Amino acid sequence: FNGKNSCFNYNLSCICTSKESYDMVISNNINSICNINNNILNINDGKISIQISQYVDKGMKNCTINQCNNIINLTNNKCDIRPNYYINEPKVSIKLNSNINSNKKNAQNLLINNMVDYIKKIVIKTIKNIGGDYYQ
Repeated sequence: FNGKNSCFNYNLSCICTSKESYDMVISNNINSICNINNNILNINDGKISIQISQYVDKGMKNCTINQCNNIINLTNNKCDIRPNYYINEPKVSIKLNSNINSNKKNAQNLLINNMVDYIKKIVIKTIKNIGGDYYQ
């Protein structure tokens, strides 16, 4: 992270149709906030692997780490999520949610909800850019 009181937001949404691998290494700073959201649909020949390693060194107090990983696997291929935490500081808040789901109905609901949220953000941003005083 780039100094004290920094914030890192990472959002990955993708449709995986072949072998893909994501490997992230993050070092947190004092009073930092790290939000990671991965939403993946695995289809056809897709095979996905996500590894996220987060470090909090001694003295890097009051860090907040939020990680939400969702893989919808509609294949028989292996998918994996590997969150790794290397924490050497007692004053850290960590929230982790990781899910690999192969239920088609749940997949449909998750995709629709994510799509609605994404479109909503675009509309709100557009309204604010053209005179957002009217949007609340």
